[in-house]
Amino acid sequence: MASVFRFLPFMVALWLMAQESTASVLSHIPFTLHNNHIFINIEVNGSQPLRFIFDTGAATTVISEREASRLDITHDGFSTVRSRKGPKFVYYSNYNKIQLGKVALSRVKMVHLSLGHLYRALDTEVQGIIGQDILKQYVVEINYDQSLIILHNPSTYAPPPDYHQQTFDLIGGRPYIDGSFRLNNGELLSGKFQLDNGSGSFVTLYSPFVDEHQLTRKIGRTQQTYTMNFSGAIDRNFAGRLEEFEFGWFSLSDIPIRLNQSRYYKKAFKDGIGHIGNALLKRFNIVLDYHSKQSYWQPNQSFADEFTLAYSGLVVKSDNQQEKVVIRHVFEDSPADEAGFTPDDEIVQINDISADGRSSHEVQALLNRQAPLEVTIRRQNKVKTINLYPLAL
Repeated sequence: MASVFRFLPFMVALWLMAQESTASVLSHIPFTLHNNHIFINIEVNGSQPLRFIFDTGAATTVISEREASRLDITHDGFSTVRSRKGPKFVYYSNYNKIQLGKVALSRVKMVHLSLGHLYRALDTEVQGIIGQDILKQYVVEINYDQSLIILHNPSTYAPPPDYHQQTFDLIGGRPYIDGSFRLNNGELLSGKFQLDNGSGSFVTLYSPFVDEHQLTRKIGRTQQTYTMNFSGAIDRNFAGRLEEFEFGWFSLSDIPIRLNQSRYYKKAFKDGIGHIGNALLKRFNIVLDYHSKQSYWQPNQSFADEFTLAYSGLVVKSDNQQEKVVIRHVFEDSPADEAGFTPDDEIVQINDISADGRSSHEVQALLNRQAPLEVTIRRQNKVKTINLYPLAL
């Protein structure tokens, strides 16, 4: 009996912490992961659920021009934004109502943009983007294990006792944390990294920092690769591995790194040296307290998964009828280019796995495995098999 009373204060303390955490919850929002991007359903002005990207790296909330027109949302003004082709005019509306699970927001500003490029890049419906202008009002918990986003009331939120705490900076409303990494030659570099779950990569370093420190020569073995960004433009990168990457309590070894060589990054994101993308972030359950500028991290069930990354040089998409997966682009001098793939080839089978009934996202993942592949294609009604050897990065 004495032992029971001895543990009673501890049990009561745990119960109180659980009650405090639960009391702060405003809404549970289920999400799905598609191509390392978080998608949630929201309602706009009483609409049926719309499919929005949940993006900690987005400056503002966006609705596609197509959906804005369908919902008869009128413009309240316009502004200029930076683009690859220079400044451009964009329209916005100010008096929208948004439903995020149980959270109802009014007088929400939404920028109206064409999001066709996101559909082409992700090969899935994208009707809008939830950005930091909404997220900063809450404590945002992203539980990848449960595929849940939990919005908490900042005034009643109690930090989880079993998570590791790390301060972050808000720059332009976006969260940045301090990180450092060691090169193969022993040199230690550090700077601020944006937490960007709108990026599907592991860790990316921006071209100004890459050029300043000559990282394409110092990082060790690298492979020049090409990626197609959301606008459909092609970026040149160098892919490699970091011997060691540290942030907060965590030290990770042999992590994939992308050295960006895009001219766009020479002008953008000048406040940070790079970003941590969702391929890495999804290995943690994360809490972002925008009010206190504190983050809380807990390694989740994916934390110990091997860092695998390969480059085939193929970008695939669903055809117009969404009935088959075809090749959208073949990057020059890539393994796919050398093997003889061409745009519009239909992917029929990869090794012994049929592409029938699979999404373009699933087929893309199969093509980027670190293994020799026998890819069966259909070209002009003729079926043939091509051997493909993706590069391990």
